Amino acid sequence: MDSLMLLFRERGLKITKKRIEILNVLKSNNRSYSALEINCHFNYTKNRVTIYRVLADLHRVDIVGKFIDTEGVARYYYDANYSPMVPHFRCLSCGAVDRMPVLPASYLECIKESAVLESVLLFSGTCRACLQKSNASFKKDTGSETLYRR
Repeated sequence: MDSLMLLFRERGLKITKKRIEILNVLKSNNRSYSALEINCHFNYTKNRVTIYRVLADLHRVDIVGKFIDTEGVARYYYDANYSPMVPHFRCLSCGAVDRMPVLPASYLECIKESAVLESVLLFSGTCRACLQKSNASFKKDTGSETLYRR
């Protein structure tokens, strides 16, 4: 709790119960959530507008990351070292969101004199753990060592 209060103070955000509750949901595991999923987590007892406002505030001060998924839904995730200029990978099977290596210096050099307001650097697919589960299941079901992908 103290670390959250310090984080909020560093970013100039007022500490509120709702902000702490929502950030704790995002911090609870390594996956992303839509506003609707967060509302569902609270059994629809929170005001939807408040949830959207809190998520927008947390994203605005770079406490949480945000991306638009393939269905057009805004999804939010917590990364202790979040930076809008670092790519992430989202597993479509388990929902995990992992930080990728920092962009090459040549990319950052190209935009250093620009005012970047927002960036979406997201790769989507199936993570290694889910692939291994899928591959093990495939081998078990078919007796085959090869998993063909499109």
